[in-house]
Amino acid sequence: MSVRSAEGVLAVRHNDVEYHVRSCALLRPFANQPVTWLARIDEVLARIDNRNKSRTYLGVRWLYRRTDLNPSQATHFPPTRHDAKELYLYTGKLDEVSVDALVRPCRVLSPDQLPVDASFPHGDEPDTYFWRFEYSPQYRGVERPLFSLQGGKPIPAAMLRDATARQRPRGGAPS
Repeated sequence: MSVRSAEGVLAVRHNDVEYHVRSCALLRPFANQPVTWLARIDEVLARIDNRNKSRTYLGVRWLYRRTDLNPSQATHFPPTRHDAKELYLYTGKLDEVSVDALVRPCRVLSPDQLPVDASFPHGDEPDTYFWRFEYSPQYRGVERPLFSLQGGKPIPAAMLRDATARQRPRGGAPS
């Protein structure tokens, strides 16, 4: 494992794969956990442990799957383009994880990289995902809603009305 800086861009090499700041990866933050989590690497950090050895950590921002956020199906989500591939970017603080938690890189498209129409052309590519909405549980009902567009911009009301109509069961009244 090595940390390097080329032209001001930090990267870390782990298991012969190079991970750059702002790239995404699948991580296993707890040993022996079968499930992988998705995260965007926002920082590469060097720390001195209690044995006076240098250790590399990553400052990550989690990307949640819809099923991670709503196992009970109680939350009303913005409309989705592809249930299995759409992620929600957590806007809270960065978490630090050991570089040893890295499993493999993945591709996550940001709102700027998505086509304007409702399609997601990469739906059959493994480890390829996208995000359009930020997830902000720390502000829920206080300063801004649970979900917002990139940069905290509010989701247009028409988009939310369409999503609520699709989520309502047939013949059911709105809750």
